Amino acid sequence: MEKLQDQISTTPLLNTYEYNRELEAELSEKPHTYILLLLQRTVEKGLQAKECHEKGELVAKGFHLGRMTTLVDALRDRLVFKEQNIIAYNFAELYEYVDFSIQQAVNEAGTEYLESAIMIMNELKQAWEEALHLTGNSATPLQ
Repeated sequence: MEKLQDQISTTPLLNTYEYNRELEAELSEKPHTYILLLLQRTVEKGLQAKECHEKGELVAKGFHLGRMTTLVDALRDRLVFKEQNIIAYNFAELYEYVDFSIQQAVNEAGTEYLESAIMIMNELKQAWEEALHLTGNSATPLQ
């Protein structure tokens, strides 16, 4: 049987980071792509949390819910609050509701709150994609 110390020294702890220069450049030059990426990742994390819930993997579910919260916070941080920008305040309230739903999903027996958060974020993502398409700012496919 292999000693724990030998296992630790031969097992890599982190995956190799693969820098995608094109995606980084696009995110810098086109902030709308950044928003779409955040929306997409939020939906993905929600679906992963739901899958973990269904499998009874509650620690993993909590991890994905935490990531969802971080992504929603990043979206909220991108809002520009000015007197004339009522849409920013509306989005902030929507993100607040999504955040509340995520927090409720931590201990819920079912997945109603989680499904609500996923549905809202998915609808926002689809609306964002449509707006980008209509304005001719379609983003490259995100991975």
